[in-house]
Amino acid sequence: MDDNNTYLLWGPEAYLINQKIDGIVTGLAAAGEPPAVLNIDGDETPPQELGQILDFSPLFAMTRAVIIRNPNWLGKSPRGAKKTEGYRQVLDDYFQRDYPGQVLILTALESHSTNPITKLLQKQARVINIKPLSGAELEKWCRRELEKRQIRVAPAALARIAASGQDMYYLENMFEKLALMQREDVWGAAEIDEHLDSRLEISIFKLTDALLLRNTKASLETFRQLTEQGQPHLVILAMIIQQFVALSKVKFCIDAGYDKASIATATGLKDFVVRKMRDTAANFSSGEIRMVFEKLLEVDTAFKTENKDPRLVMETLLVAICSRG
Repeated sequence: MDDNNTYLLWGPEAYLINQKIDGIVTGLAAAGEPPAVLNIDGDETPPQELGQILDFSPLFAMTRAVIIRNPNWLGKSPRGAKKTEGYRQVLDDYFQRDYPGQVLILTALESHSTNPITKLLQKQARVINIKPLSGAELEKWCRRELEKRQIRVAPAALARIAASGQDMYYLENMFEKLALMQREDVWGAAEIDEHLDSRLEISIFKLTDALLLRNTKASLETFRQLTEQGQPHLVILAMIIQQFVALSKVKFCIDAGYDKASIATATGLKDFVVRKMRDTAANFSSGEIRMVFEKLLEVDTAFKTENKDPRLVMETLLVAICSRG
């Protein structure tokens, strides 16, 4: 099979990963009719079903892009050796045949050379490390995005944004918020600083992002920072609930076969929220999302009816959300 028909895109910056995916899909469209785009939940789809999906016969669409984002079986310690071997066998069988017009795109946060599926992809697919932008590149991107929205910032403010450590989706979201303010004056570094570091929703979003990625260490560290800043536990809990409600809506739509535009319409969520939730939906099975809501209810009840240490209750919740299986 032509290596160019299968991609493994890996890296920590979801914005750049999705940009690369859009470029691949656009390339398919340039060759003829717009391709059908199929987003697959790699963890919820059993190996046998995935094999059936990948067995492409162009009856209604001449080209098709199949996208599997961040499946657990591409991780360092995938759950279930037998199931992982099932996925490896499905992909191995897939590579034995040609599927003209079909492109398979898999994404991962990291590339683990000891993972048997990653080893297979390194031989059969086009593996691309999508590296984060350098400081200078990120500053250039920020300048372009700000100018596009007619937002003027001082050089020191621009440098502060580029050095903030926020991911590109967060920065894009912040630029949209600044644009809505319709301010004509130049934004100074101190003013931008408030939006980057001090605003409650930005800080808590760091925590919810870590939870959506099931990163226990980052979740606990960010929670510690929030509590040291004096953020109320109930406010943090409310934001976590809000994010998982959004995740559950998007995951339901993905499972129902909705495309990105249809998901935004059905859920009423903004495009950047839909993008983020689509990127992380594969990290949780439907059963795990139900478990998260059960834990959230337990914590909410504990805060209202029990005399427990709220910090310990929250830390236990974070560990439970990030734990797998």
